[in-house]
Amino acid sequence: MRYFFDLFIDGSLIPDNEGREFETVEAVQREAIQLALELKQEFPRDGEAAMGNLVEVSREDGRRILALPIHRHQCGLETGL
Repeated sequence: MRYFFDLFIDGSLIPDNEGREFETVEAVQREAIQLALELKQEFPRDGEAAMGNLVEVSREDGRRILALPIHRHQCGLETGL
């Protein structure tokens, strides 16, 4: 199945228009976590300015399955599985 990794950075949407194929949801979760960790290095802000920064993963049918914050002090995982 194809999954899309949209980014929300500083209030702006950076859509993933191509997506990637994954065999398992676990592989999708690992990819999202890796992406969030990389982005935390790139956008290391704290506080309110960083609160809305996240990776949002959707399936090809448009259903959001995962939202992962990308600021330093929050490492939660919200899934819609």
